[in-house]
Amino acid sequence: MIGYSRLVAEYELETISGYRTLFQELLEPSVKDAQGRVFKTLGDGFLADFSSASSAVECAVGIQGGVSKRGMRIGGQTLSLRIGIHLGETIEDGDDLLGDTVNIASRLEAIASPGGICVSSPVYERVRNETSLRFRSIGPQRLKNIPGLVKVWQVDDPAAPAPKIEQLSGRPSIVVLPFDNLSSAPDQDFFADGLVEDITTALSRFTALFVVARNSAFAYQGAARNLRNVGRELGVRFAVEGSVRCSGRKIRVSAQLIETETGMQVWANRWDRDISDLFTVQDELTTSIVGVLEPEIRKTVRNKALQRPIIDLNAWELVHRGWAELSDWTPDGLERGKSMFQQAIKLDPEFADAYGWLAVAYANEVAYGFTNDIVGNVNLGVETAKRCQALQPHHEGAQYALGFLLAVSGAVDDALAMLELAIERNPNNVYLYLARALARQFKTPVDGAKISQDGMNCLRRSPNDLGAWSFYFMIAFGRMLDDPRDPERLALQAIEQACNQQYTGHPALMLAAVLAVKSKPDLAKRRLDQVLELYPGLSAASFKGFWDDPAWELLMENSTQEIALLVSLGLPESN
Repeated sequence: MIGYSRLVAEYELETISGYRTLFQELLEPSVKDAQGRVFKTLGDGFLADFSSASSAVECAVGIQGGVSKRGMRIGGQTLSLRIGIHLGETIEDGDDLLGDTVNIASRLEAIASPGGICVSSPVYERVRNETSLRFRSIGPQRLKNIPGLVKVWQVDDPAAPAPKIEQLSGRPSIVVLPFDNLSSAPDQDFFADGLVEDITTALSRFTALFVVARNSAFAYQGAARNLRNVGRELGVRFAVEGSVRCSGRKIRVSAQLIETETGMQVWANRWDRDISDLFTVQDELTTSIVGVLEPEIRKTVRNKALQRPIIDLNAWELVHRGWAELSDWTPDGLERGKSMFQQAIKLDPEFADAYGWLAVAYANEVAYGFTNDIVGNVNLGVETAKRCQALQPHHEGAQYALGFLLAVSGAVDDALAMLELAIERNPNNVYLYLARALARQFKTPVDGAKISQDGMNCLRRSPNDLGAWSFYFMIAFGRMLDDPRDPERLALQAIEQACNQQYTGHPALMLAAVLAVKSKPDLAKRRLDQVLELYPGLSAASFKGFWDDPAWELLMENSTQEIALLVSLGLPESN
């Protein structure tokens, strides 16, 4: 009973009488109804034994509900209890119970919140699939006079509404669960645990994600898991599971991304590596796994948002619906996206994501040539990005927009310096590399190799990204700047990869037509027709001046013959 000693000191008779009544009318009958036995009363508490863990938990929930319903008050304080439950062997000594099980249960009671119930991991594992009750992990706890750490779970109030997915954050939420060590050698646990910790840390650097801390995740280590329960207990929408198997000098890592609410597997993959340098392999695997996870989560959230009627969307859903519209890479898509971000800001003026992705929309209008007011867009984009950073300093959308727009405005060195720091902080964020590639187009002398390398950095980290066409575009663009002859047709191969993606922006089609016109005129004609359909106002004159940056100007200087050939294939000479 909470505050028993103080209440006895101030209201002795009332407190003793009140607790005795509570014990006789509620506590003892509840234990008997659950086929339990009260062994000892302690003045402000009691010790009971049950035939099963589920009986003990159900009894505890009933007791707490009964105490709450009675609302008994003494000296202005409402009486409340704490309950601790552990599962294990006990020693019966007359009318008393002894042993570590009793000691642990007592220590669990001490850390429970008023009106709460704490159970150990053995209790949780026994009852989790036998009850509709909800449990929430509070992680490994050091209990007084108990050696080692004890994993503790709190039983949620059944009367409280079930937590909704995403309730911990407006962002997509994820937990990286401990990977199973399938090797014969238990000393490989350190590798599996280190990999999980590195993945968790890397994901947490994405401001668009809410990532559960490793301590909460490791509470599930070695335990059977029901991912729907995990989602409810931690309030997360996604979970990553995996395994590590070592054999000789070979290691295999498998991982899968699960949507906890439905149990649906969103993505799965495996990696086989030689263990020449274990820490290098660990870093490489972390980069590979995180590079796939983040865009897969975005893709899933995007598809969910598209299924909802716009009228029913909240601020968070509007942002993700708007982000989906940006993936259209058309003027109309950008306008729809901007509208949704602006609606989200009206609903929640402190929502950093809305400002961050609105800044991206302004930046992309400039990048794709969809605005006649470049100065106005740059100013709006920079202002919006800075508003986002005031709310969330490391927001990746704001960093992408600022990096590109500062370069457009002439502050190329400032843009590149800012992006270098951002990449150092989160080396797995592909859009920071993309922004750096865009910014490098404004740096003189133009370094095509570096632009191409940033495209490769993007592709290596996120090969299935919805925006992968832009990665291939940068690879091809950089290669052409580095060697306009493209003797091995590497640039043409890269740009055709861009054009064959599920989503393709018109810049890729433009460059594809340029690169193919000499060697593959039929392909060039097809790409030209596609880009004219997307961008009907395009002409030879506007083609050459499409981007006002040193890199594009250099490419156009080297492509005079190609532009003339495109005119012969149907490109208008002027508007």
